[in-house]
Amino acid sequence: MRAGAAFMAGVQLRPDVSGDAIAEACTEEGVLIRTIHANTLQVCPPFVTTEDEICLIATVIANALDAWRA
Repeated sequence: MRAGAAFMAGVQLRPDVSGDAIAEACTEEGVLIRTIHANTLQVCPPFVTTEDEICLIATVIANALDAWRA
């Protein structure tokens, strides 16, 4: 039997920020994110992830939040 491992993170957004809109914007940029309860973005990169990929995820989320505020 093969079993994998991964890591997850949650980004809690303020109630006035649309988590669904942010998740959609991230997905459009190639970073798959979903919104879970309490307006939280769920990030689930593979366990084997490079530092550059983590930076990409953070940058895409930041850019989506900046665009949403504009």
